[in-house]
Amino acid sequence: MKKETSLHFPSIENYIQKLNLDVRLTSKDFIIYDYRKVNHNTYAQLASYRQSYFEISLDLFYGCNIIVDSFHLPHVENRLLFISPYRIQSLKGDTEKANKLHSGYSILFTPDFLQVEYSNPLFLHDYPFFNPYNTPVIGLNQMEASSFEELAKKMLAEYLSHEKISAEIIRHYLHILLLRAKQKYLPLSAQPAISREMTILYEYQHLIKIHSGSLQQIHQYASIMHISPKHLSESVKRASGSSALQLLHKEIIHQAQNLLIHTSKTIAEIAYELNFENPHYFSTFFKRLTGKNPSDYRIIRSSSRNF
Repeated sequence: MKKETSLHFPSIENYIQKLNLDVRLTSKDFIIYDYRKVNHNTYAQLASYRQSYFEISLDLFYGCNIIVDSFHLPHVENRLLFISPYRIQSLKGDTEKANKLHSGYSILFTPDFLQVEYSNPLFLHDYPFFNPYNTPVIGLNQMEASSFEELAKKMLAEYLSHEKISAEIIRHYLHILLLRAKQKYLPLSAQPAISREMTILYEYQHLIKIHSGSLQQIHQYASIMHISPKHLSESVKRASGSSALQLLHKEIIHQAQNLLIHTSKTIAEIAYELNFENPHYFSTFFKRLTGKNPSDYRIIRSSSRNF
């Protein structure tokens, strides 16, 4: 199948329609479905994509190799995968085999359904697996997998019943799932207190994840955050050890790498999509930060895409 360009799904409904998934959609803010009930061949058309909503995948058996930003996640049994909005995903693997063997559940929901502000640093602190700079996966033993499967089954049954208070019941089940995942991901005692610098860092990371293709000056982010560029730069440096400009450049490079690997766009098209003045400047920028020019990087990575 011909490789598509990178996609963005602005809504759950758009995702369901684009992939032509035969699942019942009763709400614009939430859906849960059993992997065994969908045709996985529809996923083969996805080169890479982003979405404006949360996704939780409970993989019980088989599944696909997944790349989430820079995290390469080979298929394994019994895992939870947490995808926050705007992370770059790409799926690899044998979709025909996945159709026969893959079992588990997919849960998609908007920030409105969870009644949270995604960019709120306290939310990312409370649920670190949703932080776009943390690994999104949690490995489970058989007993843990069975426990999460029971929660998923209860959510699915409530979703399909579509009763008057089903959304509220599902929301409670979802909070239980997130709390149990948090307990497994990082013990409460190991979580550091969140500082003002960390709050600024989390908000800045969230913003560059969304806007780095169009906003490439630190003062532009400082303006959005209603702080001075100096305050932003100093806070980010103290919280992360990297400068605000370094983090911005890292995100731009990551998006460029994703487009080089997972789409067939030309170097010029990628340069203009990422808001560079011309392809030469983009190539110089890319080589300065990675040590390779974009064409060589694409060739090298294309030869080793299957893992």
